Amino acid sequence: MISASWKELRSDLKASFMVTVFGYGAPKSDTAAVDLLKNALGYRPVNQIEIIDIRPEQELRDLWDPFIEAHKYHYKIRASFYDSWIAKHPRRTGEAFKLQNWDGEFIKTNSIPRPSKWEGLWKWFNVLLQEE
Repeated sequence: MISASWKELRSDLKASFMVTVFGYGAPKSDTAAVDLLKNALGYRPVNQIEIIDIRPEQELRDLWDPFIEAHKYHYKIRASFYDSWIAKHPRRTGEAFKLQNWDGEFIKTNSIPRPSKWEGLWKWFNVLLQEE
């Protein structure tokens, strides 16, 4: 039986435009999660997936091949969070992706800074929140 939180996650994945996965290798032994990803992501007509993991790219490609190839994903594998769309365009990730890749517009990055303390990061994000 699938719990309510799994049903919500499946629903959210079906409705999403972009999915970013952090350090998860989708092992075959994790059948519930693998089935959830295959079933939920397979329903989306346009898919963009970004995998952030430090393992070698070919190893990750082999692990994610059932998801990437089966559903014709547009995908990127990143070794660093700071190279990802979500880090370069926080709060407007999907919008930035669409503007650049579908509309052909030049966009500037608004990368998350790498402060040495959490306070600096919170201050930076607060400016973005105030603009919302």
